[in-house]
This record gives sequence, structure tokens and C-alpha cells, in this order.
Amino acid sequence: MAANKLTEEHLIAARLAHLGMIQGIISRMSGYSANAKNFCLTVLAALIGISFQYHITGLGWAAGFVLVVFAMLDVYYLAQERRFRALYEEVVTRPLTNAAQLSIQPNKLTFSDYASGVRSFSTGGFYLLLLAFIIVILSVSHDLPKEARLDNDSRSAGAEHAPSFKPPVGVPAGPGTDGGHSAPASAADNARGSLGDDTASSTTGTATLGAGDVRQKSERRTVEQPLRATRSTGN
Repeated sequence: MAANKLTEEHLIAARLAHLGMIQGIISRMSGYSANAKNFCLTVLAALIGISFQYHITGLGWAAGFVLVVFAMLDVYYLAQERRFRALYEEVVTRPLTNAAQLSIQPNKLTFSDYASGVRSFSTGGFYLLLLAFIIVILSVSHDLPKEARLDNDSRSAGAEHAPSFKPPVGVPAGPGTDGGHSAPASAADNARGSLGDDTASSTTGTATLGAGDVRQKSERRTVEQPLRATRSTGN
């Protein structure tokens, strides 16, 4: 009687271990599916951000391709998870006498399993919403360059028709002018120019006076030299 009870306890432990192994596989499949969604969101955010900022349409198509790849991978993991869930339920319903059979081989994966995964809202609904979001973002980013080009054209046309200041003939444009045209001088610039002209005129006048004094001194010496010679002869 004790031997039979011990055998039954071993069978129960084997059954629990068998179910634990299957549950571990189910948990891994579920984790892989969640990771596929997380990686898909990360990659799509990077591609769409670059495409929206630099108006690169090719990255938008790449984002759609990435979405399809991750969707297929997610559907595969979901189908595998459902296979092992079916195996788990089958093992639970087996008689305890078959607890020694620890096989974890589920049924063969069929196309109906993939179709069931696609119809699931956790995969089909999730990736359809992402696809709609990508289409909206790409349409908006495709319209932005046209508006930017129109804005730039209007600005350039306004700059061409804007009146420009042309300097008089023979007056070169200064180094500080805008676009080769001399800007009108301010009152301070005119005052500084007048002060410079007055200083130059005073300097020229001083130089002229100095030259006149030298000329007068030389004439005096020319007249005084014969007078000195005559006086010395008379003495």
C-alpha cells in the first residue's frame, strides 16, 4: 500500500514537472512576441523620425517593410504559443498512469495556425494600426517639401522685386555696403567727414605758411649780403 502511494506521488511529481516544462516554453514564446512588438516600435520610430525630418521617402518604404517582417515574426511566435497551449491542455487531460511520458512535441504547425494568428487582435489589429499610422505620417511628410518650396520661391520672388539703392556714377561701392550698393550715410558719418575735411584744410594752410616764411628769409639774406660787403670795403 505504501509502495503504491509512493508510486502515485512520483507520477504526480512527473506530471507537474512535465506541465512546468511546457509552461516555460509558453512563457518564452509570449516573451518573444512582446519583444518583437517592442523592437518593431523602436525601429519604426527611428525610420519615421528620420524620414519626416529629412523628407526621405525611401525610409518610409523601409518602415513598411520592417513592419511586415516583425508582423510575420510575431504571428509565428503566437502560433507556436498556441500550439504549446494546446499541448498543455492535452497533457492535463491525460490519465495519471501516462505521467511518465514527458514528450513536449506539439502538433505540426499548419497554415490555419498562421491564419488564426493573423486574425488575432494582438497581432493583426496591432500591426494594422501601425500601418495606418505610417501612411498618415508619410503623407504629411510628403506634402511638407512642396509647401517649403513654394515658400522659398515666394521669398526669392519678393527679393527680386524689392527696390535696391544704386550709387551715383563714378562712386565705387564701399566694403561695408550690402550687395555692392552703397548705403546712405548717417548724420554722424557726415559730421565726421566734415571734421576731417577741416583738419586737412588747416594742415595744408599751415604748410603753405611755413613755405612762405622760408622764402622771405632767403630773400632777406640775398639783400643783406651785398650791403655787408659794401660796408666792409668802405671801412
